[in-house]
Amino acid sequence: MLALTANNSGRAADMIARFKLIAANLGTSEASDFEVLSFLTQRCTLISQSIEPDIVLTATGYTASIHSHPETLIKVVSHLVNNSCAHGFALQPSKCIDIQIKNDSNHVHSSR
Repeated sequence: MLALTANNSGRAADMIARFKLIAANLGTSEASDFEVLSFLTQRCTLISQSIEPDIVLTATGYTASIHSHPETLIKVVSHLVNNSCAHGFALQPSKCIDIQIKNDSNHVHSSR
């Protein structure tokens, strides 16, 4: 049990380190206006080419335009998708990741 806990803690620490690296690189990326759903839909097609063929990856929801860092967003999404593929589907009969975009007046939310 302790080995499993240590292993999970190590993986969580690794993911946090990757997100910190992404945040550190935020200063080098350029902010722009983009439509989140169409951006993610296009990028999900590319990400799908690098994951197991039986895993379905989609982006659904509302059209929402934001001013942010699109390349940083896709790096975070890619890390989350890869982590889900590596660790989340071992015992799952249905392997589906649906990124849902919701617009709530001043905020855009994404969820799985």
